Amino acid sequence: MMFSNHRTGFLKVYCSETFLPRSYRKSVPIDLSTGEIVYRGVLRGCRPAEFEEAQLDRINGCAFTRNTGSEVSRMLQDRFCEDDVLTTVLKDVCIGRGIVSSGDLISRHKSPRPVMDLFAEIQEEKVAYIPSSVLGSNYFGHWLRDDCATKELFEPDQHAIAAANLSWQDMALYASLFEQDWSYSPLVFAHEAHLFYDIGFNQHKAERHKLLRARIEKRLPAKGTGKVVYVRRGKSGAKREIANELELIDILQKNDVTILEPENDTRHFIEQCLGASVFISVEGSQIGHALYTLQEGGSLLVIQPPDRFYNAHYEWTRAAEVNYGVVVGEQREAGFHVYPEEVLRMIDRLLDRPPFPG
Repeated sequence: MMFSNHRTGFLKVYCSETFLPRSYRKSVPIDLSTGEIVYRGVLRGCRPAEFEEAQLDRINGCAFTRNTGSEVSRMLQDRFCEDDVLTTVLKDVCIGRGIVSSGDLISRHKSPRPVMDLFAEIQEEKVAYIPSSVLGSNYFGHWLRDDCATKELFEPDQHAIAAANLSWQDMALYASLFEQDWSYSPLVFAHEAHLFYDIGFNQHKAERHKLLRARIEKRLPAKGTGKVVYVRRGKSGAKREIANELELIDILQKNDVTILEPENDTRHFIEQCLGASVFISVEGSQIGHALYTLQEGGSLLVIQPPDRFYNAHYEWTRAAEVNYGVVVGEQREAGFHVYPEEVLRMIDRLLDRPPFPG
């Protein structure tokens, strides 16, 4: 009877979220930003980003409703207010098929999976800890950067439950390197569940990232030690085309820069990046690999398309004490043009920066 009641709960949530128009749903989104504080962010010093002011005139658009002024202002800051880490505790929680629900409260991590999942065996947990975020359930870069770090908040005896079934190409390898279990149970009923708000950056999260990086170093040889690497944007990502990329690659190679493709052999790719002094790539999710492969105090150089200027990766570099530099491309009819000499100048500027104190 108990399991029957739990299954009824899953059916109710599924039918509501799948078939009813939003205006008819009684569910209320779970607000994780109002939870209990696990780590309180503080005002912390940081290094401003490196860029050439004249290149800013090339910018003709920003991503995600940002604007050039706020993006540049953020890069010039020498201190920032860290984000808090928060947890929310819910009772009698249905977890599965991309949805977390408790009564009328709901968090829709992914679109509901097929109806047949509703008849899977229900796994019952006294207490469950959910490392999955909505962003991390939909974007590999956020899973790698955020959810894997959130999992490190848990003690070994605290049972982690993934909110969605994920299957990215590189996920299994990273999970193995991190010593993390991301197996998925279709239906879980938890008498108590802990959800986390951990998508921002702070010293606490930077230490968790270092821990994960150390696990990679134990398992893979650091073949990129001291190297400058250029990582081409994968074909599976949104198209952000450097019109003269072949010219850029040729000149970089002549200046001892290692050229890498992220979508071939991932293990080999990580080994070639591991210990790099400078990681160069076009703005995009593939830069997430730099978080776990750059040497301590290394540098990230982001090539920015002029029509989507966006510095999301600056947020983790300043928390992790990694240098951050930008080169802005010049708009062309087909993609954008990158001046190789500007990239080489920025490499030198980043390498000439003094070590971080301590």
